[in-house]
Amino acid sequence: MGFKKGRAARAAAERAAAANSKPLNVRHDCGTAVTYDAPNGSTYEIDVELMIQRNPTKGTSRNVHRHRGHVKHWTMWQYEAERAEGRNYTHSKTTLIQYPKEVCLALEDRYQAIRKLQAKAAEFGAPVVDRQRATDAWRVRLERMSPELLRQVFQQNEAFEQAPTTDLEEDFDAPGLARRAALDTALCEALLEAALRRRDWSPAEVTQAMRWLMNRGLQPGPAHVCKAALLYGALMPLQVLLLDACIDVRGLELPLDQRDQRQKDVGNGGGWVQRCKPALKALLARGAVLSSHSLQSRLLKRLEEDGTARWTERVLEGMQRERPDLPDMVLTRIAEFAGSASSDRGITCPCAEN
Repeated sequence: MGFKKGRAARAAAERAAAANSKPLNVRHDCGTAVTYDAPNGSTYEIDVELMIQRNPTKGTSRNVHRHRGHVKHWTMWQYEAERAEGRNYTHSKTTLIQYPKEVCLALEDRYQAIRKLQAKAAEFGAPVVDRQRATDAWRVRLERMSPELLRQVFQQNEAFEQAPTTDLEEDFDAPGLARRAALDTALCEALLEAALRRRDWSPAEVTQAMRWLMNRGLQPGPAHVCKAALLYGALMPLQVLLLDACIDVRGLELPLDQRDQRQKDVGNGGGWVQRCKPALKALLARGAVLSSHSLQSRLLKRLEEDGTARWTERVLEGMQRERPDLPDMVLTRIAEFAGSASSDRGITCPCAEN
């Protein structure tokens, strides 16, 4: 009898392990819903705005709960389920079951994205949010492109005044994307991010892609400077924005904690800082600042100090050009003041012209 029970238990454990090893196929459409395929064969759709889980096949729905843990970056996502009858340890008929880790990460990602969109809508209005959602939708589609096909898009030289294709299905067409980019600003934004994420491309290729997009109507601004610095990190693409497009970055806050989460190939270490150091230094030397909650490592603090020193040099050089009659003693006192101000977080130095 005991052997049969043990064999049944081992068989059940093997079936459970096989079910858990199946891919969940977690996906979303850049909206409020996350869809995944459960090990039991059912497909569930979870709306992070309504906090409801739906089973499209059965037409059933369950409430969803989000709980913040004691650790800062830990969040638990659970759904309601009914308890079995005859339990004596509680009078409640419902229990909370946690989603798999992969599903929890996708739900939290969508939840944070929706909150950012809502804050942006309150600050800038609905049209800005609509453009952001259109860019996100294109970003999801472009992620399925091969690097070679993406490179072919930026090599298209046809007359982009032609009418775009009516629809682009799963198999993308490089000429069709090139024609559509001239009329679709959201696609231009998504193509720019896709090029900046190709760290296997040379700086010349990324720079050529950026110029290609600017020729087709992309209007770069400070947000594009942040993307170029944090996603790719090389100086050549950044020069197109700072020198050719003449973007003023004085006072621009660099949100280092919002860099692309998919590019954390070095974990929480400083490898990404080393990769982006030239671009970050160039921006700090032109008056940009690091976000107040980003300085959590010695490497970032040292980077800010070096950037402040270069910025001070630019200030003094600009003053010497504009006021050659200033005595050296005055410039020395200004340099001493800038040095003392850089050691005090509450004091900032005056900005120089780019």
